[in-house]
Amino acid sequence: MKLYRILALLLAMLTVLSVIAFASCDKPDEPNTPSNPDNGENEDENGGDDEDGDDSSESPQEGDPVTYTVTVKDIDGNPVVGARVQICNDTTCHGLPRITNENGIAVIDNIPFYTQNKVQVSSVPTGYILPSDGQDGQGNNIPIKFPITDFSATVTIGKEPDGSAENPFFIGELTMSITVPAGASHHYFGKNIGGYTVSIADFSNGKINVGALEALPDGSGDISIELPIDSENLVSYSTVIITNTGSADATVTLVVTPPPGSIASPIVLSSLGEKVAVITSKLPTLYYEWTATVAGTFTVTTDDLTAGINLGGTVYQATQGQTSIVATITVQEGDTVKFNLGVNTNSPTELIFTVAFVPAA
Repeated sequence: MKLYRILALLLAMLTVLSVIAFASCDKPDEPNTPSNPDNGENEDENGGDDEDGDDSSESPQEGDPVTYTVTVKDIDGNPVVGARVQICNDTTCHGLPRITNENGIAVIDNIPFYTQNKVQVSSVPTGYILPSDGQDGQGNNIPIKFPITDFSATVTIGKEPDGSAENPFFIGELTMSITVPAGASHHYFGKNIGGYTVSIADFSNGKINVGALEALPDGSGDISIELPIDSENLVSYSTVIITNTGSADATVTLVVTPPPGSIASPIVLSSLGEKVAVITSKLPTLYYEWTATVAGTFTVTTDDLTAGINLGGTVYQATQGQTSIVATITVQEGDTVKFNLGVNTNSPTELIFTVAFVPAA
């Protein structure tokens, strides 16, 4: 009887264990998926622990479609509306040009990625200057290509001169036809024109201002003013203000006359062998030229050791122990010799030099 009770107890325990084992088999083991990682040993593709997973920040491959953002501004930092921009490499432009919006921005999408890609401005609105790297043999503008960083680029373009103080016209020619509106003033800007004379004929309702200087029409209606030179005879820039005081627009001719001895109006030597004395207060550097009628040797000499001579592109200056500076060049019949002299001082100086020519034997 006691043995029977023991067997019954063992049978009951086996039954309970069987039920527990069966219950544990009702739900199969879940695989190691991105939503159920196995204790971090197999992270998803973006987790970073799986070296074989894809990286969403990976740089695009050559030819992959990407989006570029281009901003166009003027020299004052203002957005340029209506500029046409395009993505190009060294040989090809991709897609059609896009137009900048009111913020000066153009978003250019679906463009094949190439490391050589750059931004090219194909057209600009009126009043702005199209960026150009000169012209080709057919007279076409060579566009400038601007670099791209992190799929974006900012391009700065110039503004067409409008005669304002901030954006003056440039004096690029010695004779210019200009139109000054009634009651308006136009600003003109020139480099290294100190000592030059600015004149306008038949401008009875006009005036010219240069700094504190003002020139008014004479009895014939002509105006003339000599531009001041920097007090230290250094490279200088001059702004000329031309005002039309009349009630009608005036179209006149602006004439800029260089002084003798300037690079634009060199002094032509006719006789040689005599000493020449010049005062350098007018111009810091004096330009001369002479034409040989026969072959021979041309020489420029000065005892002023503060001077410098540029003859045929070679600069001659005093070295220690010299008592004079001698510049020499061999010329052929018909050659035009050009040379210039200057002094290494900013104060008015009398420069004495001699020019000589010895014909070939």
